[in-house]
Amino acid sequence: MYDEKFIIGLIKQDDWMMRALETAKKMNLPDWWLAAGFIRNKVWDSLHKYKARTTGGKIDVDFIYFEPLNLRPEVDKSLEIKLLKQMPEVPWSVSNQARMHLYTGEEPHFSSIDAVSKWPEISTCVAVKMDDWGNVVLGAPLGVEDVVKMVVRPNPRCERNPQVFKERMRQKDWQKRWPKVKVLL
Repeated sequence: MYDEKFIIGLIKQDDWMMRALETAKKMNLPDWWLAAGFIRNKVWDSLHKYKARTTGGKIDVDFIYFEPLNLRPEVDKSLEIKLLKQMPEVPWSVSNQARMHLYTGEEPHFSSIDAVSKWPEISTCVAVKMDDWGNVVLGAPLGVEDVVKMVVRPNPRCERNPQVFKERMRQKDWQKRWPKVKVLL
């Protein structure tokens, strides 16, 4: 059965993902998560029975956190540099979700998972972290059904123009990499 336990199992069996989680945890940031394609791509690679991690295009590791008292973008760049020193093979992309509403025009978020719940497509609204005991914790505010069924549809919670979704799908071109993915417009 493809559910949250399935996703956590995939992550726990992947040494690279576990090292990325351990590295992220050591940053000791508030409300941190590794999100979006970090999980989605792993699930889709597995469901396509790919032996190797999908590469190419803009593949990065979204490291999100929530710190409303420091909204300076240069903090994120500094964190990326620190992460790259620890795991240079990871294409880190760090963003403080407390600041993202300034770019999207949405209402301010109250947590990282609140921000995740408003990302453009439901199958991307997933995040994972490691708790204090080393357990892998999955955050999926809209569930995991779309990601495990390889369905991409607009998120009704995303306040952006529908054209944003269509343009994203054109740019991402996920069906080229994962032909079983179904995009629902």
